[in-house]
Amino acid sequence: AAEGPKPQTRFVLRKAIAMGHKILVVVNKIDKPAARPDYAVDKTFDLFVELGASDEQTDFPIVYTSAINRVAGYETDEIASDMTPLFDSILALPKPQCDVHGPLQLQISNLAADNFIGRLGIGRIKSGSVRRNSNVSISGGPGETARAVKIAELFAFEALDRAAIEEAAAGEIVVFSGIQDFKIGDTLVDTNDPRPLLPIDVEQPTMSITIGVNKSPFAGRVGKLLTARNIKDRLEKELLTNVALQLKDTRDSDSIQVYGRGLLHLTVLIENMRREGFEL
Repeated sequence: AAEGPKPQTRFVLRKAIAMGHKILVVVNKIDKPAARPDYAVDKTFDLFVELGASDEQTDFPIVYTSAINRVAGYETDEIASDMTPLFDSILALPKPQCDVHGPLQLQISNLAADNFIGRLGIGRIKSGSVRRNSNVSISGGPGETARAVKIAELFAFEALDRAAIEEAAAGEIVVFSGIQDFKIGDTLVDTNDPRPLLPIDVEQPTMSITIGVNKSPFAGRVGKLLTARNIKDRLEKELLTNVALQLKDTRDSDSIQVYGRGLLHLTVLIENMRREGFEL
């Protein structure tokens, strides 16, 4: 409510507009003394126009919230005692199309990893259903050959945790394990009736930085993971889940070139490594 749309808002909004979605605008932090909700809405409208939104998309519903206080409302001077206005507005949005009785279509939209069960795929089931320990096929898109694979474990999201389930149907977002060789945009399909979806384009990196060993006289005072091998192993592990990240060796064996989508993307990576005990 104070600063208006952030850089990450522009990125996500551009994707949503291109896909033709109806968009709900949520103006958060209206409890701040410096809050300017009218300014934030005007800037948001300008951003919609700049990104080429249609007339229907620029006529967006607005909800004002204070997430820290757990309240929301349709006007800044008519705030409810809970978040009900926000939840009702989300439920009023068009529902994703799905077919429970059709052949399986589960497009992988995100990746994760588990130290015990390996690589994880995350996606929403658009058609059909999937079971734990079931045999399916995976394809890179229309015209691509589908290869047989087996799903081992199946999970659903419960708040911030994963819960093991036996079966999931169209409309649900699930996490699966048991398949190691896949990428974002691949589709899990019915072996007898494969109908893969169009692949998802992953944007290429826009900037790079060099991450290496701290060689200053003060090395070893901040972190406990100091060597080039520690750093490279951690960055290679990041590649399993961070699809926008790319690595390239440099002439210096103690450093590596890291490519990312932007300053925020790389800053999050560096901060996570710092908290894990790496000294860069």
